[in-house]
Amino acid sequence: MLSGQYPPPKSDNCLDAFRQGLREAGYAEGQTIATEPRFSEASTKLWPPLVADLLQMRVDVIVAVTASATRAARQATATIPIVMGVTAYPVESGLVASLARPGGNVTGSSHETPELVQKRIEVLRDAVPHATRIAAFRRTGGATGPVMDAMIGDFQTAAKRLGVQLSIIDVQHLEDIDRAFDAAVTGRAQVIVLPSTPVIGGAQLSRIAALGLRHKLPVLSAAAGAADAGVLLQFGADLRSLCARAAVFVDKILKGARPADLPVEQPARIELVVNLKTARAIGLKLPSAILIHADRVIQ
Repeated sequence: MLSGQYPPPKSDNCLDAFRQGLREAGYAEGQTIATEPRFSEASTKLWPPLVADLLQMRVDVIVAVTASATRAARQATATIPIVMGVTAYPVESGLVASLARPGGNVTGSSHETPELVQKRIEVLRDAVPHATRIAAFRRTGGATGPVMDAMIGDFQTAAKRLGVQLSIIDVQHLEDIDRAFDAAVTGRAQVIVLPSTPVIGGAQLSRIAALGLRHKLPVLSAAAGAADAGVLLQFGADLRSLCARAAVFVDKILKGARPADLPVEQPARIELVVNLKTARAIGLKLPSAILIHADRVIQ
């Protein structure tokens, strides 16, 4: 299993969920199945040697948690089955031929879909009904171009349908985030939506939350842990359930199924988490419907 955290955490939520999924499928770790976790930063050049290490061990299946891990595995082998754990727009990124018939040796789950990405604009508008100007941060550089273009396109589709103005602000590095917020304020944005991408997620969430508070701007993110970090709204797939679902794909493959014939699945569980403490701090009174439909409210 290839996961995008380094150094290896004492407890990895995705790995734990995957192993639980294996147990539920009837496997016993160390008896009927063995897992070989490998961890690295999503952007590091260490992915190829980590994949090469697994290939030398002659593993039966590679579970790649992130898109970058999946790309590295796919570039290294066209024969060993690869299961995507958490990957956005796998067709646009060239990982599979189609969702229904992936082709090749890659299948698994996609945590981002056009419907889900568009729904974020709707949730943001429901939370801030008076908002008519939305700023979306766009990740530039790296290997995320086609995926980011697809996400931004879906944001634009939703904004047009709802009759709101959407401005796109480019973000390449961590140090660009402050400038991006300044640009949003200069452009009179009333709310900010973040696409799911490492440079504006993960460890940067606390910084993003602080900037949202400073500028009193509501922010919506898809990243796991965003609301706990202080971001107003977190809306996205339940990543733990997707990691558990990867075990189902592994079970099918070990029993003879071909990745090419296993349709890529879309997330079955979507979470809405609201940070009410942040809402109070920026002077925003959230509609009761948002709070009622929230899976979790942070007081």
